[in-house]
Formats: sequence, C-alpha cells, structure tokens
Amino acid sequence: MEGVEAASAMIRIANENMANAIRIVTVEEGIDPRDLALVALGGAGPTHAAEIADSLGMRRVLVPPSPGLGSAFGALAATVRVDAVRSVYLTDARVTAATLDGLFASLEEQARSEFASQGTEMGPSVRRSIAMRYQGQNYEQEVSLPAGTIDDEALAAIYADYGRLYEEFYGYRLDGIPIELVQLTVIVSGSPTELDGELLAAVEETAEIGRRRVFFPEQGFVDTQICLRTTLELGGPLDGPLVVESMDSTIVVPPGWQLRRLASGTLDLTRT
Repeated sequence: MEGVEAASAMIRIANENMANAIRIVTVEEGIDPRDLALVALGGAGPTHAAEIADSLGMRRVLVPPSPGLGSAFGALAATVRVDAVRSVYLTDARVTAATLDGLFASLEEQARSEFASQGTEMGPSVRRSIAMRYQGQNYEQEVSLPAGTIDDEALAAIYADYGRLYEEFYGYRLDGIPIELVQLTVIVSGSPTELDGELLAAVEETAEIGRRRVFFPEQGFVDTQICLRTTLELGGPLDGPLVVESMDSTIVVPPGWQLRRLASGTLDLTRT
C-alpha cells in the first residue's frame, strides 16, 4: 500500500507540473482554461488527462481516435522531402551560367536519388534556390530559381530578382557591388504512398471486459469497470470510475467523471 501511495504521489507531482505548464500558456496570456476542453494525446496522455483537468478547474476532456499513434500516422502521412544543400563561394563576376547549371544538376541528381530511396510512388516536385548577399555582408536572402536550364539570360534574371528582394527587405539597393553566392539548395518533395484504409484496424484488441481494483488518490482502491474502446457504443453516458483499454492507450475516467462516445469516435469525458 505504501508503494502504491508513493507512486501515486509522484504521478500527482508530474501531473501538477503539466498543469502549471498549461497555466503558463493560458492564464498568463489572459485565457481561462476553465472555458476550454483538454485534448489528450499520446499513449499516457489519456491516462492522466482527467486529473490534470481537475487541477485546472476544467470540466471536459476529449480523447481522439488512436491518440497514441499520432506520431506514427504523421510520419506515414507527412510529405516526403529531401534537401540537398551545398556551400559554395562564388561571385557574379566569376561564375558562369554553365558552371552554376552543372552544380544544380549534380545536387538535383543527389536529391532525386535519395527521394526515390524513400519508397514513395508519387512523382516529386523540385525547387531550387540560391542564398545570396552583397560582398562584405554576413546575411543572405534566398532567391528561388525558375525551372529549366540556367543560361546567361536566366542567370541575369536571378541577379535582378536578388536586387528586388533585397530592396523589399531593406528599402534600397546596392547596385554595382559584387554579389556573392554562398549556398545552393535543391528540395525534392512529394506526397507519400496512399495509406491502406485497413491499417487502422491492423492490430486486433483481444482483452476481455472485466473489473478490478484501481487506486485513485482521493478514494483509495475502488472496484472499477474495465472495458475496451472498440466495444463502446455511441451516446452513454458511462459513469466513472472506468478504465478504457485500447491497443495504443489507456483512458482513465475517475470517480466524478462521465464518458460518452461521439459519432466521430472521439471519447468525451465530462466532470459531473
């Protein structure tokens, strides 16, 4: 019993630290968290969300579907992107269009190769840019390049674009001062392969519904219903204490809280 109480005390300290962090970004910015709902994400977030909400005087917690898999889904759904960057020291007086075109061709080949190794089936888009500055300065502006071969006419247009961009930033130009090219960048990006709709159901939940004694700081050990998230029906409410298990997270509904399953699959916890 002493071990359980000690562990519970440590968890409460951690939860209070989290509540204090939320206060910093709400109360100190003139926002009352009691007017808001707390969204619980991560594998452990839904376990502690109701207690954290209690600390803040909040009366509602929302647990979206698959809260513990957000990072994994994000990694699968995020745009695939490869940046190929090369530091150079070139000036407009000495570099030729052919040299610059060759450098970008090499960078693009490298970026496309790395992009293909990611396994995406989508065709990539390519963006090119040069970090440029006037000679003697230590800060640069990124100038985007149009598609196609860099010839003398295209290179002149790039320098003109830099002059306009510099003027937009600082209100004047430094025509006649040599321009330094310090970094070449090629970005190859594209959408990932479409996710299989059955991925969300790839892991079957096999735990059985039951009851067990669960320790709550204010009430001690309480006989608590255990259920599976996949078995929850729409509506409700279900009164706490309640523990909802799923493959990626565990949702704790303490005494004095209720749970409803919304049509979207989100679990809505409210303080009674």
